[in-house]
Amino acid sequence: MSEDLSSYMLKTARGDKDAFRLIANTLGYKMHATAIKILGSSHFEDANDVVQISLIKVWQSAPRWKKKGSVEGYIYKIVFSTCMD
Repeated sequence: MSEDLSSYMLKTARGDKDAFRLIANTLGYKMHATAIKILGSSHFEDANDVVQISLIKVWQSAPRWKKKGSVEGYIYKIVFSTCMD
């Protein structure tokens, strides 16, 4: 699936909303679970906010994404940074 996500990320970089939606639907649950692990289980609503903010950051930064690593790793880095903010 990682290779598929790379092609969808490249499409997202060109403004393809359907490709972005697929990435969000594929990784949204994992993003939320990661945010809860970082913030703690008592911060469920904060984790929801982290996912939303992270998805905005993914959409905005997609044109600068380089196909050097996995899309999942790139997005998890954004989630981590957003949690730290």
